[in-house]
Amino acid sequence: MAITDREKIQEVIGKTEDYFEEKLTYISAGALGLTLTFIEKIIPLTDSVGTVFLVMGWGFLVMTLLLNLSSHLISKQYLFKTQIELDKSNDTKNLKDIYLKVIKRNKRTECINWITVGLLIFGISCIVTFVSINSFNKSTSIINTTNNVTQKLDSILKNSQLKNYDYDRE
Repeated sequence: MAITDREKIQEVIGKTEDYFEEKLTYISAGALGLTLTFIEKIIPLTDSVGTVFLVMGWGFLVMTLLLNLSSHLISKQYLFKTQIELDKSNDTKNLKDIYLKVIKRNKRTECINWITVGLLIFGISCIVTFVSINSFNKSTSIINTTNNVTQKLDSILKNSQLKNYDYDRE
């Protein structure tokens, strides 16, 4: 493969990694924002149940954002190290050693990226669980409230019919 082809592939890899980090950040931050809106507008935290899922979800999403940021900084640091090693290198034997170091560094960065994906999945799963529990709880609460109102109305109607009946007898 020609050097230009290798450079093109490396450029695509770089763009893909940038895209990955950007989307991971958007998804994590967006999920945090949505849960805050859910709590503010739909089910206040005081009326919520299973808040442990919400807290865990937030924790996983924050860890995702922080680890994603760290991954970016670590990757940048690895690139600087590689540049310095290449600048100091004079023979082809050193190039092979540098290449092996780069592969090892890339594996570390890839491992961090997979961990961030796992944290994101756990975070979103916890938040979906929290929302599901509270949506079900809210609908059950509405049904119970409706039943209570219906029972009270029935009771009022029965009492008023008894009173009307008593008036009719007199």
